[in-house]
Amino acid sequence: MVILSTDSLGSGATGVALAQLAFSKVMGGFGSAFIAICLLFFAFSTIIGWYFFSEQNVKYLFGEKAVKIYAVLAVIFVVIGSTLKGGLGLEPFRSV
Repeated sequence: MVILSTDSLGSGATGVALAQLAFSKVMGGFGSAFIAICLLFFAFSTIIGWYFFSEQNVKYLFGEKAVKIYAVLAVIFVVIGSTLKGGLGLEPFRSV
């Protein structure tokens, strides 16, 4: 709604940059920081939630001993995932 009401859609920005632009128009310099903080909390709570959910599944399927192995693997994959460059995987389909 903020993107539409601030007329930021025609700016050419996409994704998070578009949201930051729209909130910056409304909130000034704090808009970009606000979006960054919101994304941080959203990402962190999502990781915690999915970890808890999958830990319960590992416990049910493989027993209590497998939880420690899963915890180590989860931390490794979170570190790897946070250092990789993200994208939607649509780059080969975009025309230049």
